[in-house]
Amino acid sequence: MKFFMGIGLYIVIALVSIILLLLLLRGFKQYQINRESKKIIQNGGISEVRELTIGGISQYILVDGQRKENPFIIFLHGGPGQPFPFGVSSRNQFPVITEKFNAVYFDQRGSGKSFYKNMDMKTMNVEQFISDANEVIDFVREEYNQDKVYLVGMSWGSIIGLQLANRYPDKFYGYIGVDQIVNIKEGQVLGKQWLKEMAKDDKDVLEQIESFGEPPYYGELESQYSDMVNKYYGFNYKDENTKGANLIKLAGRSLVSPDYSLKDIYAGFFSGATFSLIESKELQKEIINTDFNELTIFKTPVYIIQGKHDKVANFDLAKDYIDRIEAPKKKFIVLENSAHMPNEEDFDVLIQSILLLDEH
Repeated sequence: MKFFMGIGLYIVIALVSIILLLLLLRGFKQYQINRESKKIIQNGGISEVRELTIGGISQYILVDGQRKENPFIIFLHGGPGQPFPFGVSSRNQFPVITEKFNAVYFDQRGSGKSFYKNMDMKTMNVEQFISDANEVIDFVREEYNQDKVYLVGMSWGSIIGLQLANRYPDKFYGYIGVDQIVNIKEGQVLGKQWLKEMAKDDKDVLEQIESFGEPPYYGELESQYSDMVNKYYGFNYKDENTKGANLIKLAGRSLVSPDYSLKDIYAGFFSGATFSLIESKELQKEIINTDFNELTIFKTPVYIIQGKHDKVANFDLAKDYIDRIEAPKKKFIVLENSAHMPNEEDFDVLIQSILLLDEH
């Protein structure tokens, strides 16, 4: 008995030591990030987290840029409920962006630093998110004396961003849709056809795919469908010549962010994501029923950056969509080696594509 008690004590000591070491590493990285932020501010830049009252609740933005005179670009992260990689935890993470732009990273309601345990489920609807983002945009324009800004919407964020670009063109130099969602139901129809082709030699998998019935898929059925898409790399593409996206690397900055408490980290990975993606059933239905096929007239430039293998925000639908829209300028940029999540090589292409878009 004493032997086992001794072993147990050593295990506890080892675990405590590992936790303390990780906390020390986190503290050191936070110190380095804060020190870099001070240098940026001293050299005429911006590096600050702001708590704003948006849509009746506190929500948080990070403004990060190396020169105040540069134009502003606002990022709407995906999810909903997953503020990675372009959320409040991104301080100093993308110096290539902040050399050219003042980047505004926004943790949307129910996400990361903007998650609250008792949030009203009734506020989790697309129109509320559009209103929230519009308030953030107006705050940035007024607070930093900007006539217009650039707007980036990623995946779920592209549902918000595309409608903002359509409704308020005078506020934007241009809109950039990354993994642009056009019509989820049509995407699921095409996705099911693709899955059947991928699994044509596996009778059991084919039977499972057929058991889904016809789209649209909601709730548990949508989860099973998405798992199947992921199984065949329609979410995170890889093959014998291509490495998939490193999801931990894309989100890992939050673990050492000086702006994220341990509670914020937990919300970013677990509670906020669960609340926004699973518990908010009406929001999920709205997302699944997204249909932009008739939203084709824009008075601001529209750019779409899409993974060639994307079966979540279907590549073919996005390509067809930009061919049909009218806009002062438009461009379709292909991430050749990625699906919904850009891998490391294509992430660099994504960043460079944003930087090379026509300026005002």
